[in-house]
Amino acid sequence: MTLSREMFGPDVPASVTTKEPRQLCAGVRLIGTALAHPVDKDDAAHGMEEMRRLFTRSLVTTRALEPGAVLRDVDLAGRKPGSGIPVAEQERVVGRRLVRPVPAGSLLDEADLEPDEPQ
Repeated sequence: MTLSREMFGPDVPASVTTKEPRQLCAGVRLIGTALAHPVDKDDAAHGMEEMRRLFTRSLVTTRALEPGAVLRDVDLAGRKPGSGIPVAEQERVVGRRLVRPVPAGSLLDEADLEPDEPQ
């Protein structure tokens, strides 16, 4: 414990002042309460599946594309909802060919793409 942060000494930065023990005790109690009441994040995530779909983004085409077109970065954008191919998978999608026509602004679907070639 230190009387002031302005005092000299190697342990002053790590010491509590005379006013901080109350905060320290409150923090310890808060941590104890949190540990006594764990939250199952997986269970909570299942309940938010529909909301996640609404607020995440999927790949959409920026222009109308014909069958056989090879997808490029400029052909793709991210838009809500997240019910199509996730934006995070854009790198995997770029360079693949379309198997059917896709209108501009349409959510891209795996069925629109030629199958991945084995590597």
